[in-house]
Amino acid sequence: MSLEINLSTLTITSLAYRCRQETERYYRRLQPDERYCFELFRRAIELGSDWAWDCIFKQYTHQVTVWTRRHEAFAIVDEDCDYFVNRAFAKFWQAFSRNPLKLTKFNSLKGLLKYLQLCTYTSVKEYVERSMVPHYVGSFEDEIPIISDGPDLPTRIDSQMKAEDLWQHVLEIVKTEQERIIAEGYFSYDMKPKEIYAWHEDAFVDVVQVRRIKDNFLARLRRDKKLLADYRDLLILKDND
Repeated sequence: MSLEINLSTLTITSLAYRCRQETERYYRRLQPDERYCFELFRRAIELGSDWAWDCIFKQYTHQVTVWTRRHEAFAIVDEDCDYFVNRAFAKFWQAFSRNPLKLTKFNSLKGLLKYLQLCTYTSVKEYVERSMVPHYVGSFEDEIPIISDGPDLPTRIDSQMKAEDLWQHVLEIVKTEQERIIAEGYFSYDMKPKEIYAWHEDAFVDVVQVRRIKDNFLARLRRDKKLLADYRDLLILKDND
């Protein structure tokens, strides 16, 4: 049983130290005590502490670097890794600084890191799109790794298939901007409805609406004849709701 600790009495140095320890536990797939990391993020985002933000930047720079180098397009862009690391943290900061209460919508360190990973991949993707790098078409692992919904559906996308055709077909099925947001967040990054809502809360009334739109959209995908005919044995779906 965890001891009750008044986190407000801890210095930022102490919080950063404990957050580093707990993050290492998370990486080792052990149960972390996430209170220290959340308090560090709270001081950076809600209280505007530059010191706390600097600690967060130092703490997760290595992980963001790893995510950047793993992106399929990184090998063909003309910027170094530091550029995308800085862009990822800038996106993360901008998202929360516009609405500090957004932090309360996350209830786990995993969710925060997944959001930071999304910012990282988005930074590379946007650079590619702006630069119009030739020959980059992505892969399913990069663009649309999972269509998730239930145990009765197939559950995996063959990573050797090029993403362009399937992704374009999915976009043809999309009818609204809300569905497009869900397609990118849910399909490309395996985000849960509550994470999609935290990502684009201005586009939805609540998490319930995200879940309802997602369910309806997946139902349309399941009924799509071209999808079933061309990609039936390439799709594996799992429930990540």
